[in-house]
Amino acid sequence: MISLADLQRRIESGELSADAAITQSVEAIGVHDKTIGAFVCHAGKRS
Repeated sequence: MISLADLQRRIESGELSADAAITQSVEAIGVHDKTIGAFVCHAGKRS
């Protein structure tokens, strides 16, 4: 799973953009939520 602290560190260091972090997080939700069922609803893909 993606750690929020790790994402923040990578954004602050310039290794990862905020948009890329959001994309990565949405992809992880798509993969793992089928198993854990943590989200009732999400907006889906961003344009």
